[in-house]
Amino acid sequence: MNILFSGFTSGNVLSSIIAAIIIFICCHVAKYCLYLFTWRRPFAHFFGKDMLDKNENACVVLDTYMLDRQRLETAAKASGDLELATFPYKKQFPDGTGWSFTGAWQDVLGYCTCRALLYLNKAIAPLRKTIVPFQCDEKVWGLWGPSLICVGGPAANSKSKKILDLPENKWYGIGKSPESNKRGIYLKSIGNVIEDEPSRRYGLILKLRHPDDPNHSLIVCTGNGEWGTSGACWYLSEKWRKLYHKFGTKSFALLLEVDPECDASAREVEFMTIFSRQSLQENYEAISTSVGKPHRQK
Repeated sequence: MNILFSGFTSGNVLSSIIAAIIIFICCHVAKYCLYLFTWRRPFAHFFGKDMLDKNENACVVLDTYMLDRQRLETAAKASGDLELATFPYKKQFPDGTGWSFTGAWQDVLGYCTCRALLYLNKAIAPLRKTIVPFQCDEKVWGLWGPSLICVGGPAANSKSKKILDLPENKWYGIGKSPESNKRGIYLKSIGNVIEDEPSRRYGLILKLRHPDDPNHSLIVCTGNGEWGTSGACWYLSEKWRKLYHKFGTKSFALLLEVDPECDASAREVEFMTIFSRQSLQENYEAISTSVGKPHRQK
């Protein structure tokens, strides 16, 4: 009798364990399916439907750059340091030791771009079910139809320049302001430059509905410097749901401020959506109060 009772109890325990495992797995599968069902549609509306399709050309466009060999050779000859042209890179270790080496001559990526790509992959890969596709700007020079997320400003990313120059972007530019000799993020309507400060950097997220296909999106994440750019990418990857709830499928520009060396500190300063140039002028005082009114060149 005891043997039978013992066997019965052991059988119940084993059945309970198996049932618990099955319930655990089912709950996680249901949670994942709910996640996909809940967020795939908003994701497609925000980033573009083709960003979910593995067979499409939608991608993240990176701001690669290259060494100027001719300038290096000229500088090496002028200084008498002929190794400068052969070993242009230097690695410095924490203990003070280091050396110079040849390194890559072209398609060089900055550390801030690597961080940015990591952030964007974290946001896109779970819904796309594969790693985010990426290309350097030169490789997609003639590509215009698909959705694009561009990292970096017009100085290093030709695709960013094309998107920032579109007539649909009535808000911000980045580079040399038409109103002054200063460089940085500036208001297109009046040319005032928003300059970095010692304790903060400024970043920009620009999202436009594709002029040729309203189901596709064009996004630029850039900044006045390294931390503005990577901070903008962090904010986009972490807060895109919030941005979707705020803007839906509308085009918008979002100005951010970021603490140096802390991408996760990125926070909104001001946003603009379907404003006219006149209304931008009227709202300039309120906007400049948030970011510190830049000096306007006359």
